[in-house]
Amino acid sequence: MWETILKNTALFLGLAISAHTIWSVVESRLTRRRQRHALLRVLQLKYEWFVSMAASLNGRANKVVAKHAPAQAGETWANPADEEGSLAGEAEEDVKWLVERADHLLRYELPLDLEKLGGMLTEKQIEALLRFIQAHQQYTEVLRTRMIDLKMFPRKKGVLHRFTLLTAGPNLDDMTEMLTAFHKVIGLGSKSESRAHSEIVRTAGSAPSP
Repeated sequence: MWETILKNTALFLGLAISAHTIWSVVESRLTRRRQRHALLRVLQLKYEWFVSMAASLNGRANKVVAKHAPAQAGETWANPADEEGSLAGEAEEDVKWLVERADHLLRYELPLDLEKLGGMLTEKQIEALLRFIQAHQQYTEVLRTRMIDLKMFPRKKGVLHRFTLLTAGPNLDDMTEMLTAFHKVIGLGSKSESRAHSEIVRTAGSAPSP
């Protein structure tokens, strides 16, 4: 009798341990899924605001160009160091304003701490995120270079035009595509991905004033 009780007890204990192990695995997966969802939503919202500020900067730059340096048909520009300053002195204040706005945009950080993200993402998901980070860095570093040129040569028309062209929505396409790809590789729902992508494209095409 006692032998039977001990066998049953061992069986129940084994089942309980197995059930707990299975639940722990399921709970861990659910936790990582919630973490990935939270990461994606925060990244999405932050990126939409980044695009909004870039669109706003582009709108303001276009106004400065229209006011001080309208383009002429067939016009080309020399290397910034070789170009002669052709803008009126009054343009410098507006150009300074653009430099300050660009600097503000470049100080805007996205929530991308890879040390913390490593535990919640698979290798494939990390690679997709790294491609987005690379596209973001490429855009911001080129913008930083254009901003420095504009700061150093505030009265050069070509410098102002290059800066303005860079801030246009199409130059954000790579980032947007990489973020959409990150959506897909995480696999949190195609409908939300589609809405998010549409919102980014819509925002990039406008020029709000955040």
